[in-house]
Amino acid sequence: MDVGRAELELVIRMAEHTWLSKRALKFQHACYVPQPATPETKKTGTADIGIANDLERWLRYQAFHNREYQRASKEFLDRRKQKMKAEIGFERQQLEKAAHTLKTEKHELAIATAKLKKQLLELKLSNQIAKLLPPNFDTSSLDSLFSTAPPA
Repeated sequence: MDVGRAELELVIRMAEHTWLSKRALKFQHACYVPQPATPETKKTGTADIGIANDLERWLRYQAFHNREYQRASKEFLDRRKQKMKAEIGFERQQLEKAAHTLKTEKHELAIATAKLKKQLLELKLSNQIAKLLPPNFDTSSLDSLFSTAPPA
């Protein structure tokens, strides 16, 4: 399948949005900041984690790029589907044209066969007539008989 300029641009957009989404995820992870241990956390064996103010922004940033990736992917698949339909339509036209050509050739062959059968019947009839005529019959008299116009 031939890849056009638009499809190439869509693939590039998809790659960019994938990278930017992963970048946002990396910044989200950086928003979780471990807090210094307090006596209370030392007793329970847990750690406090602080959340930076930028987390919400990076979540929106990632969601935006995920949506843009989906949009570019949908457009890319739609273009491929349209291209395939066009190719199928072209192939269908070619098949219909070939079928029409075959039908025409079949019709011409049937006409030629009918003409040959007619000629064969005429030959058989002329042979039967020749057997009925006397051996010394002059066939030139038949030519003059058939060449005269019928009386009006």
